[in-house]
Amino acid sequence: MRPLLAFVLCGLVAPSVVGAPAKDPMNGVAERYAHLVLALGQHDPDYVDAFYGPTEWKTQAEKEKKSLNEIETEVHVLFFHTLPEIPDPEPNAPDSAHIDRAVDLATHEGYPGHHVYNSLLEKNLVRDRGWMEFSVYALFSPQSLIAEGTANFGRDVAFPSKTERMKFEKEVLFPAAGIDPARADEYYAVQDLMKELNYAGNEAARRLINGEIDEKGATEWLQKYAVMEPPRAQQRVKFIQRYRSYVINYNLGEDMVRRYIEKRSGNDPEKRWNEFGKLLASPRLPSGLE
Repeated sequence: MRPLLAFVLCGLVAPSVVGAPAKDPMNGVAERYAHLVLALGQHDPDYVDAFYGPTEWKTQAEKEKKSLNEIETEVHVLFFHTLPEIPDPEPNAPDSAHIDRAVDLATHEGYPGHHVYNSLLEKNLVRDRGWMEFSVYALFSPQSLIAEGTANFGRDVAFPSKTERMKFEKEVLFPAAGIDPARADEYYAVQDLMKELNYAGNEAARRLINGEIDEKGATEWLQKYAVMEPPRAQQRVKFIQRYRSYVINYNLGEDMVRRYIEKRSGNDPEKRWNEFGKLLASPRLPSGLE
């Protein structure tokens, strides 16, 4: 069974299901899953992060504007009635999944981050295999932990040597921005220390979401334990209120991806690229990062 089976349609009680390659009986289920994600996107503009499928599917969702009750009913039928009747086409087959700085932004959003990740999934899974559930990317899904984790770790893949990255930034980016690189080493040292505090943001989010502290309390927590200036802390709280537990995808996701890649590649830069490429191009759940 394909890995996306474990994904859920956030906000609903019942979990979603996945599709299958062309000529596979699961293909119809995959298409219905994609339609349901698009339908949910009509209720939350942040829900659908990307869509590579037929334009008419998106148009249909916009025209129908199904209610949340209708969507939940369809998910329930799909998961508890339709899916159980479809046999696993390859019950004993191995899982295919097993076979702010300018550099950070460029690697995170572009290469080898989100752009490459989405392009590889679209080619390998949607076009080559016909797995239509991957034609739509639900932002609030387990997939996002890997997407953000690989995007953040992509910086270290592109610049495996910290010295090499610092040299590039000092000689190219600092002058381009009109910044004197004379104290760059101090800046990097502070950034390394600050990174050790970034899980304080996760704790602030947990407490805020659980109702243990309010907006003011979360802002004060970030100022005290994450050493954020008041405006930045307030901005972070607004982000948490909108995206909730999504915040863990950046640091926890990066750490999980880092451990996964380094366990398989060691200090070999070529192996690191190879393992990173496999991770980007394969369907996987966070539980697969072992």
